[in-house]
Amino acid sequence: MYAPHVTVVRKEVPPKMEFFGKHEGELIFFEYDTEIHHDETYYWLNAYSKRLEEIREELGLPVHSKFTRPSDGRRCFHITIGNLKTAS
Repeated sequence: MYAPHVTVVRKEVPPKMEFFGKHEGELIFFEYDTEIHHDETYYWLNAYSKRLEEIREELGLPVHSKFTRPSDGRRCFHITIGNLKTAS
């Protein structure tokens, strides 16, 4: 339903909104595991990036949240590579 992406901010209102969008278009380097994880809906790769952690901190958000973590709760970001949702 959506192109592959790394979730950085989702269902959160950053306390420092003046920085939201500041890094749009910035090239961000990250590492990722090649093992594909999945649950009933999503398929993802675990991803790691100090830069994304810095951006979340700049926004006044915790480094990781339940919305940026993969559904197994691991303290990392995730790259959503697919889901089983259908467009409505």
